[in-house]
Amino acid sequence: MPMKNPIRHLLNKISKYQRLSLQYKVLLVITVTMTILLTLLCFIIIRSVQSSTEEQAIDRLVNTSTLHSNEVRYELEQSLAIANTLARTVERVGYSETQPYNDALTESYRDVLRSDADIVALWDSRYLPALVPDKYRSGHLLNLVWRENNLIKQTVDTNGLYGNSATYQQLLIENSNGILEPYFETFGGVQKAHPTLITSVYAPIHNQNNQVAGFIGIDIKLEFLNALVQRIQPYKGSYTFIISNSFKYIAHPNTDLLGRNAQEHYGDIFTNNGVLDYITNGGHITFEDMDVYGERSYFTVHPIVVGGSNTTLSMVTVVPCKEVTHQTTSLLFRAMLLGILAIIIMVGIFYYMLRSYLLKPMLNITHELQKLSEGHIDASGLATTEVQQNSDEIGRMSISLRRLVNGLTKKMNFSKEVGAGNYDITLELLGPNDVLGREMIAMCDSLRASRDEELKRKADDNQRRWFNEGLNRLSEVLRAGGNSLQSFSANIVREMVNYLEANQGGLFVLNEDNANGTTTLDLMAAYAYSRQKFIEKTIFIGEGLVGTCAVEQQTVHLTEIPDDYIAISSGLGDAKPRSLLIVPLVSDNKTIGVIELASFTQFSSQHVEFAETSAASIAQTLATARTAQRTSDLLARTQQQAEEMKAQEEELRQNMEELEAIKEEVEKQNDIIMANQAELEQEQMLLNAILDNLPEKLVFKDNQSRYICVSTSAIKGLGLSNQQDIKGKTDFDLFDPDEAQANLDLEQRILRTSIPLIGQESERKVNGRSEWEITTQQPLRNSYGEVVGLFSYSHDITPRKRLEAEIEDLKRITAEEQQRARTIENDKQYLANALYSSTLVGEYTPDGYMTFINQPYAQLLGIEASEVIGKHHSYLMDFTDEQQRAYNEFWRDLNRGNSRVQEQRCTVNGRQFLFHETYTPVFDENAKVCKIIKIATDISHLLQQEEP
Repeated sequence: MPMKNPIRHLLNKISKYQRLSLQYKVLLVITVTMTILLTLLCFIIIRSVQSSTEEQAIDRLVNTSTLHSNEVRYELEQSLAIANTLARTVERVGYSETQPYNDALTESYRDVLRSDADIVALWDSRYLPALVPDKYRSGHLLNLVWRENNLIKQTVDTNGLYGNSATYQQLLIENSNGILEPYFETFGGVQKAHPTLITSVYAPIHNQNNQVAGFIGIDIKLEFLNALVQRIQPYKGSYTFIISNSFKYIAHPNTDLLGRNAQEHYGDIFTNNGVLDYITNGGHITFEDMDVYGERSYFTVHPIVVGGSNTTLSMVTVVPCKEVTHQTTSLLFRAMLLGILAIIIMVGIFYYMLRSYLLKPMLNITHELQKLSEGHIDASGLATTEVQQNSDEIGRMSISLRRLVNGLTKKMNFSKEVGAGNYDITLELLGPNDVLGREMIAMCDSLRASRDEELKRKADDNQRRWFNEGLNRLSEVLRAGGNSLQSFSANIVREMVNYLEANQGGLFVLNEDNANGTTTLDLMAAYAYSRQKFIEKTIFIGEGLVGTCAVEQQTVHLTEIPDDYIAISSGLGDAKPRSLLIVPLVSDNKTIGVIELASFTQFSSQHVEFAETSAASIAQTLATARTAQRTSDLLARTQQQAEEMKAQEEELRQNMEELEAIKEEVEKQNDIIMANQAELEQEQMLLNAILDNLPEKLVFKDNQSRYICVSTSAIKGLGLSNQQDIKGKTDFDLFDPDEAQANLDLEQRILRTSIPLIGQESERKVNGRSEWEITTQQPLRNSYGEVVGLFSYSHDITPRKRLEAEIEDLKRITAEEQQRARTIENDKQYLANALYSSTLVGEYTPDGYMTFINQPYAQLLGIEASEVIGKHHSYLMDFTDEQQRAYNEFWRDLNRGNSRVQEQRCTVNGRQFLFHETYTPVFDENAKVCKIIKIATDISHLLQQEEP
């Protein structure tokens, strides 16, 4: 009885369904069917999209990791390229045990430190057994140049002179460039309170025998890696860090973790997924696991390989899985809403179909949807007025379709504008869930950011080009010099004002020789200069902005200028400048002068940096010119006093007859003479000190170009021993006639015109080698202003010239060697192709088994190559015992590395052949025979001559 109730209940339901009208039956069937189908379809689509989303997320994660890993590798390999360049330069300069570190090379190291703030040190290690093998069996010498508190310091470390560390020994074995394990910065054995994590890129130095003779290393700050990992966020909630081979944190969003071992946090994760082997071997891996925060996450580990060493870095990126699946969840929600909406619409469609006025709007909408699915977007004929007036589901579908088409039309126009380069166009979204619109806007933003970044890069390149061009132009002005210190200063001011686009400028030079014993700054040169406060062109030290700048040795850059300080004059009147730049000229920590620039426009930071960089070169050149002028003045005063002494002695000789009558007067005169003589001896002592200790060559000549006196360095340069060997001689006594005549003509022109020669570069041959000097020659005047001779001041620039020449030769030789290598390689390829196409060639293992036979050889024998490859050389030969012994000796000789030639008979496919064969052994990298090449010539025609 209880079993019949459910059956009766089901029969009642069926009977009720059968009593329904057809329209409700259809409506009920369609509703149930569409609900089931749409539910299944949504489930299938969601599963497919979820799988696709996960794959896209992994691809995006891998691509992001690869992109930023290459960015880090590029930054490090730029420094590695500098190390390689310096290593090649060191190889060209060579090694001298008396002077292991060339001054020019050390200065180039300092230039590298000055040019890049991220480089904290540069070291030059020389492996002594490869350089001085007769003296050393181990050990190395280390030259370290580093930056400390904006100062560049240098030290030579001899701790490793008689031994090498295990790390250094490993570098010698690897013999390649690369990167060292990162470490915290320490110099002088002192750990800083806030040390910086750095790494070293290095390049090997080779001696003439291509053996490792040391390394060039550059220590780089790794702070830029922290900024990089901060901006790597492919998904919300993701994070990135970088570790070394020893699993130390090199970069991390939490900087407190730097230097700590990553296995403290990720030890189990790395072990379970085999990450340790991948990091040790520099491999790549992507996997899914729980992260340290307990969230299911995707991990990717990507290597950063720099150079040829085994030391690598690895970039680890972690993305929570929930952030990836968030898109799938959102899609599920939208699919459910769409499914419910579809069910309602379908039920409404069939309901109104039964009411007989649904068919026409349904057909219209179907037609428009078909056009839309075929890619035709046209909002003008999208729906009829009748459909638009309906407020039911069909009417709303029509309105939604119109909005969709209008939105697609706007997106199409938006894409055209973006494709044409208009990245500033805007797009109106259809709603908060318009994913396509948001992605298109994001694409436009990304393209606009790329364009802005490219424009910024070009602007930076232009700034660097402007900076280098200005330094080159100023260097030409400094080398050219001038007829006097005033004209030389005027050239400098003119160049600085013109290049910085200033309106006026002045150069003040320190004057310590005032009669009242004060030190002042004298205006040596001006350009469009008009100042009320300094009409006399003299400023006391510490007075005003210029005097303060000279004392503090700090640049003054003002944009707020007092009304009465300075005015720029023009044809229309005076105006106050908008920007004032005062830069000290400092040489060897001593102020030489001050350069002042004023402009109607603001000086940029690049202008200020250029002025400060140029000030060092200007100060050094002015110091040299002023030293030369002071030396000339000192010598003129010395000669003047000597002439006065001669006049007094003459007067004494004329008055010898009156000595008894004027004894007291004579004694007084003697006292004066003794005082003058003592003063003269003092000045002579100062002159001798200058001549004996000045490293540059200082030469004094009379108006007949005869040597008066020279410095000790000049005596050594001429190959003489003392002053007496050169005094009274001319250049005709020391040089060949042509060179002596040229020197005489130049000196007489200077004596005749009183125009000095400043900064002239010259070259001459000494013992068959070229030497270069920068020489300044000026007239020598007595106390009456008469030209009584001349003096020259020479500085040896041979090391710099030779280094420049060696660098140019190295570039030329490298280019020639590359061209020669390409030519040889092409010739080898052509020769090999010609040989293998026109000659009978076969290859054998050292045991005599054939591994190759070329096509002409196989065609001549009438066989296929596969028939003989793998068979022994003797497979067609029959030997007697004597022939077998000779045959075995033949192959033993080939395996010893000796080539053999023989004539060989053989019968193939019933045809007799006679070959003239040459066997040549080929060696591998271990100097062992790895194969035998046979080149044969067919001389079978000689067999016919042997027949009777």
